[in-house]
Amino acid sequence: MLKDLENIADFDKALQDSRETPVYIYKHSSSCNISRGAWRAVQELSEEKPELQFRRIMVRENRPLSTDIAQKLRVEHQSPQIILINNGVPIWSATHYGITRDTIMGALKILKSGEEES
Repeated sequence: MLKDLENIADFDKALQDSRETPVYIYKHSSSCNISRGAWRAVQELSEEKPELQFRRIMVRENRPLSTDIAQKLRVEHQSPQIILINNGVPIWSATHYGITRDTIMGALKILKSGEEES
């Protein structure tokens, strides 16, 4: 499932949702060619695997929210950037050319292997 983050209440809801299932926060820049490629990977996965939770923020259009997210998560702002949140905490992130279908799915494997070790 893919939803847009438009305000801090949307972000707070995404954090809350991450207590039930991991949530990816994707930061997109509409003026960046690298973002277009990363966005394609996110879109394809959200369509193929609707059980995955994606939230998108349009960075240029909503810079204050993007800054708030970076501060709350304590993850340095990049664009494009994808952050995986579990139980309200960022557990993985990738930027620029590191955002691919394989890396996005690989992040879930890291999460699952951590659960098995517990």
